[in-house]
Amino acid sequence: MCLTPLAHPIPTSTTTPHSYDYGDKLWFNAKLPWNKIAIGGYFINSRDNTRNAFFSEYPPYNANRFVPNDKYRSNFLDVTNLAAFFQDSIHPVHSLTITPGVRVEEFQLNYTPFTTETYPEASKLYPKGNQAKLPADSRSLSAVEPSVNINWRPLSHLALFASYGVAYQTPSFGGGGGPFQDIPGSSISLEKGQNYQAGFKVHFRHEGFLHHFLFSANWYFTRFSDQYLPITETNGDVINAFGTSDYQGVNLYAVDDPVYWLHTFANLSFEQAHFSNYAVKGKNYAGLPVANIPDCTFKIGAYAKEYVMGMLLQPRIWVQYTGPQALYDNIAKAPSATAKLPAYTLLNIALHSKIPVHLPWFRNVGVDLDVLNLLGNRYNSYEYISDGGTFGPSTKGDLIGLPGAPRTVYASLTANF
Repeated sequence: MCLTPLAHPIPTSTTTPHSYDYGDKLWFNAKLPWNKIAIGGYFINSRDNTRNAFFSEYPPYNANRFVPNDKYRSNFLDVTNLAAFFQDSIHPVHSLTITPGVRVEEFQLNYTPFTTETYPEASKLYPKGNQAKLPADSRSLSAVEPSVNINWRPLSHLALFASYGVAYQTPSFGGGGGPFQDIPGSSISLEKGQNYQAGFKVHFRHEGFLHHFLFSANWYFTRFSDQYLPITETNGDVINAFGTSDYQGVNLYAVDDPVYWLHTFANLSFEQAHFSNYAVKGKNYAGLPVANIPDCTFKIGAYAKEYVMGMLLQPRIWVQYTGPQALYDNIAKAPSATAKLPAYTLLNIALHSKIPVHLPWFRNVGVDLDVLNLLGNRYNSYEYISDGGTFGPSTKGDLIGLPGAPRTVYASLTANF
């Protein structure tokens, strides 16, 4: 694709947000005749800063990142997360384990606009660029998160399991809009995740051709509701979208050592992800797929172990398949109902080794060589439909892609003392 130079250069953006987190967890375990109880709690304190500045260094502005003439921001969100939990692992019979639990969470959010202090000159010269639209605010949110897990082993080589759990999180904070900056704190709610899962595992040891065979299959359904889905434009504007998304799929996994020196593995996943609700700019796109979620992934491979002249050699080979994915449409500000990123397959090989070293301060040396995408396949790992904002109006409707890694060779040397 050939891009035409823009008559008016896009403003330069200096993106320098920062964040930090710290916390601690304390819990106690107690064994009873038929139970194992865990009780405890934790706290996590975090601070996020949205610092960013758009400016044009060309006349007549002659601006810079310290005195931006376009949009600019530097706001803080402090979050304190306090939680207490209780979990009881119950064994009514030897083959059955039931693990109910509950967690109570408290989120204290405090918002501080700091844009004027960070960019004092820009606040006087270009006050319209200040994206801190709302005053300082705070919000306290709480939630109860129940869960239960059941594991039943009717046979020595078979286990059946099922689980249900609920979890909450604060909506994402950042950009020039969103919680506290463009949406008042009184309208903010926690995002909710509900997960259902059921499946089974089979494990055989030395049964005919199966030596250390493990097979697992599970179905799952996950619903994320009350989602805040911010969309940041290339010019720094933020569009607020809200929705509920459903993920449903099946995972299959198998490993075995058909002979003592050979290990094989494979996993296969099918997933369907759709929005049961997606509201943006006054429109609702219920039923659209969630963008960038492959409908199928598959991996199969093997590695061997062999001693040659005292060295342990581990040749490896594996194939990865990534299925089609729905694209995001920047024109509609929603996932595309039809456009997809094509599937791609990668072949990878490796040779890992351990070489014994007969020195007092060395145990062994490892030499590893990995070759990813051995066949040099050309593919895009990510694509979206352009609205023309990044590379100019002439590119509106074009597919913008991020090329996947070409054939890549890694070599490493390690030493164990």
